[in-house]
Amino acid sequence: MELYGQIQIFLVTLLTGAFLGIIFDFYRVLRGVFRPRFVMTTVADFIYWIVATATVLVSLLLCNWLELRLYVFLGLLGGGAAYYRLLSRYAIYLMIRVLRCIGWLLRWGKKIFVYTVIVPVSFVTRLLAWPLVQSRHQLGRLWRKLSAIKPKDKPPPE
Repeated sequence: MELYGQIQIFLVTLLTGAFLGIIFDFYRVLRGVFRPRFVMTTVADFIYWIVATATVLVSLLLCNWLELRLYVFLGLLGGGAAYYRLLSRYAIYLMIRVLRCIGWLLRWGKKIFVYTVIVPVSFVTRLLAWPLVQSRHQLGRLWRKLSAIKPKDKPPPE
């Protein structure tokens, strides 16, 4: 393989290592937000490693037909290390800000939904049910009055 091809593969592995760092930081932010228990953390770690392995395999398959060389491993490690050293702090800050904005939008969306759908439907339902509720109350009063009436005379026994 010529030098240009090896440099190209090295750059792809650098980018793959940095991409794995971004995925890991996103996973760290989600773990910090949701604070899962031990079992869920173990399952999520396993899923991360499956995704990371698949990402590396696809990247290597597309760029050099899965040929493993020392510079491939150095590129993966170097890309991850450079990402963590240079960009990780900013990426985590950005991810947290985006998640906060999404949470804010969801809260406002919920309020808009409640005040535009739930409150009017509840009002119309109560308005339509009002005659039924009133007639039930009137029938209940009538029933109580009728039950309170005792017969004055019992019929004679035959």
